[in-house]
Amino acid sequence: MRNRINLVLKVLFLCVLTFDIAFRVCGAIVWNKNLEKNFVRSSRRGFEEEPYALGLPMDDWDLKAYTYRYTFHWDYNKEECIYTPAYAVTWYTQPDETSQPAVTLEASKNYVAHLNAPQYGGGFYSWPTYKKGWRYSVPFTTVLNTLGEQTQENGKLYYVKLEDLTELYDCATPKNQDSLSFRQKFLAVDMVLYQNGCYISPDLYRMVWDIWDTLLVLGAAGIVLSLLIPRARQRHNKHLCTGLNSTEPAARKEK
Repeated sequence: MRNRINLVLKVLFLCVLTFDIAFRVCGAIVWNKNLEKNFVRSSRRGFEEEPYALGLPMDDWDLKAYTYRYTFHWDYNKEECIYTPAYAVTWYTQPDETSQPAVTLEASKNYVAHLNAPQYGGGFYSWPTYKKGWRYSVPFTTVLNTLGEQTQENGKLYYVKLEDLTELYDCATPKNQDSLSFRQKFLAVDMVLYQNGCYISPDLYRMVWDIWDTLLVLGAAGIVLSLLIPRARQRHNKHLCTGLNSTEPAARKEK
């Protein structure tokens, strides 16, 4: 009875894992298809000459091409928070970890977001790049210098990984108590550009397959093996018993 219950539970759990994998993968595919389907490219005069439309290197164009035309609103004021990164966070000169580091925030030191974050891409108000997982923003600054004044960088934007920004967000003091979605926190600019037909950010796309899907597959494979191995052992033992029984009469005849 107990073996049957365990069997039923394993089969049910396997079905749940299989459904979850299919739901996640299909959901990501449908999301990405709808993202492209619902994108209406701007028909405004001069749109073809905008930086994103031309695919210009981000270091070569002026953010005013967008900031003076569209309203970018950050839903939550994070400038008063102090951020203490758990590990070193680096802004690079190119969207590549092998490129030259521009600014590095040291672990366990205090930093704040750039004061003009909404207008110039500081803090979490970053701009999408042409490469998924990389953002273009002004690095955070140290809290106080030796004179007790807040230090400021030159306002230049560099490239930082999105996952590093999400880690910094969770290192705030006081702790973040907002209920904003991931897109509201980190992809606010992307949504404005998308809604105005300017650009589909790579970060708006969902990954069709990620580490969680791999873990789910491994879990499902483990359940399948736990179902097959006992049955294989039973067949093997049954085969051995059958072989032994068939040799007994032959041994008796020889005697």
